[in-house]
Amino acid sequence: LPDSNGLPTFHRLYERFPKIPVIILSAVSDETVAHQAVTEGAQDYLVKGEMSPKLMGRSIGYAIGRKQSQEALIRMAETLEQRVIERTRDLRNLAAHIESIREHERTSLARELHDELGQQLTGLKMDLIWLQKKLALKDTSMTPALLKRIESSTDLLDQTIQ
Repeated sequence: LPDSNGLPTFHRLYERFPKIPVIILSAVSDETVAHQAVTEGAQDYLVKGEMSPKLMGRSIGYAIGRKQSQEALIRMAETLEQRVIERTRDLRNLAAHIESIREHERTSLARELHDELGQQLTGLKMDLIWLQKKLALKDTSMTPALLKRIESSTDLLDQTIQ
């Protein structure tokens, strides 16, 4: 192009049409510029005086194939990234669900243990009260000590039940 030269022309073209394969055709043979152009997205860098129609045809075919491969890789990467996002979301939801189930199970287990233990302790307390009443009716030398021990056990049971 007579009004432009160098990599800035390629950059403007590539920014406007990133999906079209670009082959740079230059009058200047500069390996550094050629390498930089290909690194930045050009498919090939040809020098006008060193090319033939056969070379140009092959370069165009390869450029189209490489560009299609690049685009396919980009689409696959985007698809994989979306899958990773979805799977991460699914795993977070699953972890939250498992945690809620775990918390529910802990609560249920604690309630069952509390209820069962409370029932057993209440039954034991009733037995101690019955025993206390029976011993109070008897007049023996051990009765005061037994009554005190029963009363102490009853108080301990009351504290445990609460």
